[in-house]
Amino acid sequence: MHDFLSTTATAPTRHYPPPLRLRRAVSRRLIAAYAICAASAMPLHAAEIKVGSDFNVVIEGNIETGDYEKLRKFIEHEDYIDSIYLASPGGDVAEAIKIGRLVRELNLETVIPGQVASEFRSKVSADLLNKIASRKNIKNREANFMCASACFFVFAAGVHRIKDIAVIFDEPVLGVHRPFLTDKDLKAVSANEAIASAKRLRAG
Repeated sequence: MHDFLSTTATAPTRHYPPPLRLRRAVSRRLIAAYAICAASAMPLHAAEIKVGSDFNVVIEGNIETGDYEKLRKFIEHEDYIDSIYLASPGGDVAEAIKIGRLVRELNLETVIPGQVASEFRSKVSADLLNKIASRKNIKNREANFMCASACFFVFAAGVHRIKDIAVIFDEPVLGVHRPFLTDKDLKAVSANEAIASAKRLRAG
């Protein structure tokens, strides 16, 4: 009678190499798994940093870990940068504070978008607003044409802080909805930075 247990026990001693196709399939799966893990470790919706108009840099989208370093390297390779146009709904507070420190060290001006005054909004089409935002190199006006939450900390660091000078945008779009430092944020900044950020928030 066939003894299944004894067969199973002796199987590892037979040293038969797996077929070549099987080994290649396993290798491909391991490589794919590694790629997925590496991709998942990267920020999914990091801000886009690009050249804007009027010798400025545009930061568009959510501010995420790594954007400080990305901005620093971007500015190193661009001449005549004197201001940063902020089109961000917020993001990582600790990263925004780091970006703000860079802005202050480089004596940069910060510019935020504006919106059409309420009495004129019904007379201005969405197409026109999109065209104006596009000239500022903003791709997603509805989602990003503002400076809110964590973006406030970058705006506050500017040596001059101004609203978009386009005539049609009469009211600034600056929002603070009580941003807070998470445990991750607190580990990334010093105690003095955390205290200073809280004071700026209360003063605003």
